Amino acid sequence: MCGIAGIIEFNKPVEQSDLERMLKVIKHRGPDDSGTWIHGNVGLGHNRLSIIDLSYDGHQPMVKNSLVLVYNGEIYNYLELRRELENDYQKVFKTKTDTEVILNAYLVWGQDCVNHFRGMWAFALFDTEKQELFCSRDRFGIKPFYYWHNKNTFLFASEIKAILEMGIPRTVYLPILADYLIYGFEDHCPETFFKGVLKLKPGNNLMLGLKTREMLIKKYYDLALATEGKITTIDDYAQCFHESIMLHLRSDVPVGTCLSGGLDSSSITTLSAQVYKANSSTPFTVVTARSNDRKNDETAYAKEIVNYCNLKWVTTSPSFDDFQENVGKFIWHQDEPTGSFSQFMQYWVMKAASEAGLKVMLDGQGGDETLLGYERYYPTVFLHWLKEFHPLKAFKEYILASRHSKLSLTQLSQYTLYFLFPFIRMIYLNKRKNEMNSNLLKLNKEHIYSSLKTYTNIRSLQISEFSYQLPHLLRYEDRNSMAFSIEARVPFVDHVLVEAALTLKPSDKICNGFTKWALRKTMSGKMPDSITWRRNKIGFEAPTDTWLEQGDSWMRETIKNSQLLKEIGILPSRMKKGLLIKLFYIAQWEGLYNVTS
Repeated sequence: MCGIAGIIEFNKPVEQSDLERMLKVIKHRGPDDSGTWIHGNVGLGHNRLSIIDLSYDGHQPMVKNSLVLVYNGEIYNYLELRRELENDYQKVFKTKTDTEVILNAYLVWGQDCVNHFRGMWAFALFDTEKQELFCSRDRFGIKPFYYWHNKNTFLFASEIKAILEMGIPRTVYLPILADYLIYGFEDHCPETFFKGVLKLKPGNNLMLGLKTREMLIKKYYDLALATEGKITTIDDYAQCFHESIMLHLRSDVPVGTCLSGGLDSSSITTLSAQVYKANSSTPFTVVTARSNDRKNDETAYAKEIVNYCNLKWVTTSPSFDDFQENVGKFIWHQDEPTGSFSQFMQYWVMKAASEAGLKVMLDGQGGDETLLGYERYYPTVFLHWLKEFHPLKAFKEYILASRHSKLSLTQLSQYTLYFLFPFIRMIYLNKRKNEMNSNLLKLNKEHIYSSLKTYTNIRSLQISEFSYQLPHLLRYEDRNSMAFSIEARVPFVDHVLVEAALTLKPSDKICNGFTKWALRKTMSGKMPDSITWRRNKIGFEAPTDTWLEQGDSWMRETIKNSQLLKEIGILPSRMKKGLLIKLFYIAQWEGLYNVTS
């Protein structure tokens, strides 16, 4: 929902034209309405995507008493909070929006209001009396908040491109580029690919005093502290999952789901369709991307769910020609380079959803991170049982993992060596770095050893995944959906459900070689067993080999013509396919945003 932007000038008034220029470049985030509020050296702007209370009452910036708010997101428990604020604190509401809930919550609880919210958000609230700006980002960073500042100016926006409109230098930040190319890390720290442009980290608030010119960033949510000492059962998890689905379906516009055919998206679709069917006479709509490569096409599994739930099914199958023609738009919307062709597949799904008339889409991001869904988590589970003095249990899981996943025993052994032994990983990453032949991109050994520490403990690994793995997936989700003015919602990343998942016993996450055991047990009997107990996790993949073969010469030529890559000493010769895609995206990004080194 929506796009926000703001300008704080300490030494001069804000220009209306500057704020409007920032909003114009992110108009796709909110095509339904637009508004600005300027008072001296403070300017706040908003583009609205109408989801809750479609009337003009939802217009932003929204003013109440001395407060002015611009907000992007959804507070899913806004109805419950509204009742509490009305009954216990006698707060009066003039609209039916969740935006006004934030304003009244702030009037009652101050900055602690965010701890009462269940949802996704990025907002900026200015107090005209105190002359203070209060900004906040949701617990896991589902919604984006970027900023840039110096001694004279503070800028913020939902997307980096809006900040760049203010003439910010478009210089690449080499440490982030190195993390991306060597380790595959993105969105793991406050810095972005643009030097000087920062992101507010998930679970953090930012306060800026206009009188003092002092900026303070404070963490309000810590997943480790929130889950310390707690134990959750599978029944508890199932109840939280159902509750999360119910909350995420709250909308005054049509809702659909992205259905890949995997366990996560199928579970969300099945439960959502049941709720939808009870309240509507029309079928629930789902969108699936077909891959032209049979080995990673999950359409047959998606079809089983479609037939089982009697759904309206929209399918789309992007070709290489589609990719070649639209990759520029895709990268422009992402703001920064991405990792593979799969993100373009997601972009194409959102395009199809928009053409089908959907404004809200539920997706399965977070299911793997919360319930040990990736095969690379197996070694940590094996180690856990060894450390608990259950070698037979460790051996049993090792054998069954090869039967109930797509990995062979040899591959499981390779995974175990790579993820549990730092010198093995060091050899691999050194080889990758040497392949690029760049002296400007440094190998950060701290990344390797910190990763080793997390992989030796299930709890530490999962908490780490919310810093290193999930953030870039959420960025892809947000940009791809908002490119087509669609709000993407991720029920698995509801903080109540996340906490429940992390505090399950290890045997409730991986059991008998099956990943995501608690979710499988929750959905057992509610959808086809062929989906609930699938062994071949494919993931949301594009026909990578086919597209690389078709685009090899074009992609290499694009990389060869990149001035940025030349200056840091990278050439496309003898590049492996994964690295070739990344370098191609960098070259595209460089050209679109006029990036320099």
